Amino acid sequence: MQQHHQGQAWSICISAEELREITERLRWAVANEEHASEGHVLLEVEGSRRTWVTSDGGVTLVMRATGAPPKCDDLSIGSHRVLIHSRILRRVSAENSLLRVINHGTFRELELTTGGLTTRIPEPLDEFPDWRAQFAAADGPQLTLNPQELRDAIIRATNIPLGLEDEPIHTWLNASDGVVRFHTPWVNYFDVEVEIATPTQTIETPPALFDVRRIQCGIHLVDDLCGDINVTLPSTPMAPLRISGSEFDALVLPTDRWIDVRNTLEETLRAVLKSEHVRPDEDGDYLITNQKSCIWTRLNTETSTPIVQIYSVLASGVPKSVEVFQEVNSINCQTRLVKLLWTGETLVAETSFPGSQIDPMHFDFLRRQVQIVAERYEPILGAYFQEHEQPDTLF
Repeated sequence: MQQHHQGQAWSICISAEELREITERLRWAVANEEHASEGHVLLEVEGSRRTWVTSDGGVTLVMRATGAPPKCDDLSIGSHRVLIHSRILRRVSAENSLLRVINHGTFRELELTTGGLTTRIPEPLDEFPDWRAQFAAADGPQLTLNPQELRDAIIRATNIPLGLEDEPIHTWLNASDGVVRFHTPWVNYFDVEVEIATPTQTIETPPALFDVRRIQCGIHLVDDLCGDINVTLPSTPMAPLRISGSEFDALVLPTDRWIDVRNTLEETLRAVLKSEHVRPDEDGDYLITNQKSCIWTRLNTETSTPIVQIYSVLASGVPKSVEVFQEVNSINCQTRLVKLLWTGETLVAETSFPGSQIDPMHFDFLRRQVQIVAERYEPILGAYFQEHEQPDTLF
C-alpha cells in the first residue's frame, strides 16, 4: 500500500451513478473471504481518473471512471491506492457519497458518508494481486463480438440436462473456421456445442477449459453495453480469456485440470523441504535447493498426463556442436536415472515421473540424484562449452 505521512487524509466524491456501477457490476468477483485481499475492492486514483478492481483469484473485473480529483493535505501527491473494505460498500444506497482515507500511522481508516450516514472501518492490510500483470498475459488472438450474442451463447451452452441438480459447469472454448465455439461435455448425456460466427476469420486456438460461472461474471460486466466488445481468446490451454468494453475489463482464468496433482506436489515439497512456504515462480517452477547447484521442479501439463520434472541447469549459452552431443551421450551412458538434455543452447540435468506417482521418499531420492549429477558435471560442462562474455576493451 502507498505510504502516507502521519495524520494525512485524502478524500474523493463518488457520484450516485458511479457507486451504483461499483456495487452492481464488480460484486461478481469479490471473494467470499474477508481475511484475503481478494475479498475487497481496490481503488487506484490518478488525478481525475479512477480504477476500481475486484478479483476472487479466478476472475478479475475492472471498472474505470472519471470524477473530481482527490482532495488531500499534500497537493503534490497526484496518485493514491487504497484497498476498500467490502463491508463499507455493502447495502449502500446509490447516492452521491464522500470517501475519506485517514492515516493513523500503523493503519488507515476508511470513512464513507452517504446521505446522513457515515460508516468507518479500517483498511484491510493485505496487498492486492498485481492485476495489470495478469491482464498483460492475455496475448491471444483478438476479435469483436456482440455482447448479447456472447451472453446467449453461454446460456445455451450451459443448459443443465433435465433431471440433474444445479452443479458447476465447465465448457471448452476455442476458435476455428471463423467461429468461436463452446463445447460443454456431460457424462451420460449428449454434449452441447454452440458457435458464434465472427465478422473476420479468426486464428485457430487450442481448446481451454473454463468454469462457466467465471465467464458469466465477465459477461455481467459488459452485457448491457451498447456496441460491440473486444474479446482476447486464450492462446494456450492455460492462458486467460479477456472481455473488454468501454470502461470495463474482465479477465477470466481457465480451470486448472491438474489442481489435485499440483496440490499433491506442493504437499510433497513441504514435507521434503520441511517448510510451509512453497510457492512457484512466475514460470510455474519450484526452487528445491539453492546451494552450489540450483535444483528445480515443475509439473508439466503439456503432455497427455501430467509429468513431474526435477532438473538443474548445468550451462547456458552452449552452441550446438558435435562435441556437445558426444559429451551428453557419454554422460548419459554413465547415469541411470538422470539424463542430460541440450535445448535452446542450455544443458539441463533432468529426471521425470508421472504425477500420479508422487511420493515424498521417491521424490527426495530423485532430487538427490539430480543434485549429485549437477554438482559433478556443472563445473566441467560450464568450463568447456559455455560461452563466456568477453570483457570490454579498454581502447
